[in-house]
Amino acid sequence: MHIRKVIMAAPVSLAVLGWIVTGLAQSKTPATSPAPKTAVEVYKNIQVLKDAPAEQLILAMQFISGSLGVGCDHCHVRGAFEKDDKLPKQTARKMMLMMIAINQNNFDGHREVTCYSCHHGEAHPVSVPAVAEENAAPATAAAAESISTDLPNADKLVEKYLQALGNANDLHKLSSRVEKGKAVILPGREFLSETTYKTPDKAASTIHLPDGDMITGHNEHAGWLLTPGRPIHDLSDAELDAARLDSTFYFPLHVKELFSEIKTTGTEKVGGHAVYVVTGKREKQPPMRLYFDQESGLLLRLLRYDETPVGRIPVQTDLSDYQDVSGIKVPYMRTTARPSRRVSIRIEQVEQNTTIEDSKFEKPAAATAPEQPTAPK
Repeated sequence: MHIRKVIMAAPVSLAVLGWIVTGLAQSKTPATSPAPKTAVEVYKNIQVLKDAPAEQLILAMQFISGSLGVGCDHCHVRGAFEKDDKLPKQTARKMMLMMIAINQNNFDGHREVTCYSCHHGEAHPVSVPAVAEENAAPATAAAAESISTDLPNADKLVEKYLQALGNANDLHKLSSRVEKGKAVILPGREFLSETTYKTPDKAASTIHLPDGDMITGHNEHAGWLLTPGRPIHDLSDAELDAARLDSTFYFPLHVKELFSEIKTTGTEKVGGHAVYVVTGKREKQPPMRLYFDQESGLLLRLLRYDETPVGRIPVQTDLSDYQDVSGIKVPYMRTTARPSRRVSIRIEQVEQNTTIEDSKFEKPAAATAPEQPTAPK
């Protein structure tokens, strides 16, 4: 997944790739650690989010960045994130304390107000309503809640999706898949990529970057990310979970097991296609939305959320150009979008049910020393 080619292949991927692209330091909490460390235990000079899970701190910074439409250096000194030299960093701490107080005093501690509630992608919130440029009928509650009650059963939509992918026996006989193609992780820049999957829960992806290979992978026990010039990063449980959800290999095989409840909640348009929206609930996890083509039944979009101490980051994956590979339809084009970036993967070659040694999914022996991150707020 890497790079989403791995589209989170199940290994790492998307969630992790996001960190790489933004160039932020990552926490090194082992994925299987029985006692996850807090932010104050891993990063320097943490004053507000002290008790937040260390593995969520970088995601929290990404949420703030996306909410204000700014980069890391808006608040931080490059190469020395722990320093307090910049005034916006002091302001950010005050704003977070204000947000926490508002939620605590007015919403019983539930996180209803976030940075985005006021900023909407701007560093300085706009406090005066804009003048209308044309006549428009005011929005009404009735118009906003125009969801039809005559919607198909969610379980039947999932069944239709699985049938659209191919013969059920063929689908569940999948033992492996190798995908080769190109990853576009920066505007106009393409890199060769290869992702390998193997049941029951193994994946490995390599992106060939100019300064070396970026490798992500996981097996049933652990996951990792290795980037040129950096120590290996052990994936957290949350990163592994996100990788599985984003994997076009793993997800279809386990879609029925992933949710405690699914419900058809509306209709929308995705790329000009009418879709049914199915909302899936997972225990102690944010809900997910699946967008199924009303005609073909194929999954065209998946919307999930990365949880952070200050708000949820939406992660939207669009799937298209489904092609038949040995009786199974595979999306050859995948685009994953977050508030601050988009990553596209174009698959050019797919092989299924080939023999792949388990050794390919073992954690690299090199660079296992823990990283010493320097901290954000």
